[in-house]
Amino acid sequence: LTASLFAQEPKWVSKEVTKRNVVLEVFTGSYCVNCPAGHKVANQLAAANPGRLFVINNHCGTYANPAVSQPDLRTKEGGLIGDKAGIPGYPSGSLNRSTVPWAMYDEKWDSVATHIMGEDSPVNIYVKPTLEYDTRKLTVEVELYYTGIAYPVNYLTVMLLQNEILANQYGAEY
Repeated sequence: LTASLFAQEPKWVSKEVTKRNVVLEVFTGSYCVNCPAGHKVANQLAAANPGRLFVINNHCGTYANPAVSQPDLRTKEGGLIGDKAGIPGYPSGSLNRSTVPWAMYDEKWDSVATHIMGEDSPVNIYVKPTLEYDTRKLTVEVELYYTGIAYPVNYLTVMLLQNEILANQYGAEY
């Protein structure tokens, strides 16, 4: 096995040991009548942990199949993530993809998030996006600095998120 590494002094990311943040991937769909309650839990967690807990809604599974007049909020990649997550039902979500299976019901999110945010992060990550409006080209630079022992295999997922899409949500009275 051969490997080559490129190392430099970090330009943007801190070298200090920091606490881990949380990415909560919520598995949802517009026909999931219980999902608005899960969104409420996710939004409350994000509001209680500003800058530490980030929510991504992933429309996948049968509840995400759109009606004829509705926008299709699914993506191929989101479907693959949902398949890998081991979704037990809806609403469910994954916190840093840190459990096996990844997905768990919303009543566990708070305790798992609190546990994760109490741990030291083995790597600090800085993301620098640059958008060229004329060419509609997005360049994303990612800088990593390991402050502890890294896992034997590391994966990085970069997502482009879109919000403020208007569509019906069943069970939206929450």
